[in-house]
Amino acid sequence: MSQKVRVQPKRPHPTPAWAKPAEQAALGIVALITLYLTWVHYNGGGVVCPATGPIHCARVLTGPGSTILGLPYALWGTAWAVAGLLRPLWARGQARLANQLWEAIGLLALAWALAFEWVDGAICLWCSVAQLFILVAIALDRWTRPQASLGSAASLWGGGIWLAALLSLAIVAGQSPAQAPVTASGGFALRDLNNQPATLPSGPVVVEVMAPWCEYCATTAKWLDQADAAFAQKLGDHFVLVDASPLGGVGQAAQAPTLQSIAATARDGSGQKLASNAEIAANLKDFVQQYPMPGVPVYFLPMGATLPSEWQASAFPSFVLLDAQHRPVAHESGFLTESQFQAWLTQAQHAAG
Repeated sequence: MSQKVRVQPKRPHPTPAWAKPAEQAALGIVALITLYLTWVHYNGGGVVCPATGPIHCARVLTGPGSTILGLPYALWGTAWAVAGLLRPLWARGQARLANQLWEAIGLLALAWALAFEWVDGAICLWCSVAQLFILVAIALDRWTRPQASLGSAASLWGGGIWLAALLSLAIVAGQSPAQAPVTASGGFALRDLNNQPATLPSGPVVVEVMAPWCEYCATTAKWLDQADAAFAQKLGDHFVLVDASPLGGVGQAAQAPTLQSIAATARDGSGQKLASNAEIAANLKDFVQQYPMPGVPVYFLPMGATLPSEWQASAFPSFVLLDAQHRPVAHESGFLTESQFQAWLTQAQHAAG
């Protein structure tokens, strides 16, 4: 009587001894980077990163995808990396399902970040390094599983990232108007607080594209209200606000007008969509009453109007420097403190000649 011998399938390619430690190291790097970015978000000091051309960490870290459920995106990255490091403790009995879920979340979160960097029109170097090591960790995790090969890891990685990218872009396209960046195309028209047709002041002017419900815009208005007198006089009527959102509500500014204090004390105040120009003007008046900003002209886009596409206003708030013929010569998207705004304006004016 013959006895059946159970043969264990061979691994297509033996996993090198260094693969698992390398995966753990990659996750450790992700955790350290995201912890640093979370610290910057909550405690200040500014992120160590260039702010020229397409490299602009601050713009990405304050853009529309920088928070999820009120928490900084970087903090979610830390949680994902730590969960990966601790999988032997929490994934017992369901290791395969747990690994698949962990990988899927990582790929989706990665694509979310890439999609919003595209929306922000900027690259965060810290984020890019973290994204690279997320991919390395996921590929190594797939490679070190039983009956897996490097080819299957690469195949899963490639297919997963494309699927996640499509899902994230669908999320971006389906955002509510309160969360979506400014759409800038088509014609251009303005109205003032009395719902009367208006035009920009003559000569060079800086335009802040904003929304009354936006917490960052409210915080900008707060430092404008408290700005140094000499700086405010220098700006004069050459700085204007343009409300480009059809939504009502007034945002709550941070108690101290800094980038880091926003997360702790500022709040979005978006409400329902406004139905007429009169309602937009009334809502904007409520904003100005809460944040006076003496001497700053305030306008809004009437129903159906859109911003000039060349302004490249990609988020609330966005700042655009126009020359004497009102042609854009510089732009910046994302919240700026008073000192950051002054530095940007000085650099933009110098570059414009």
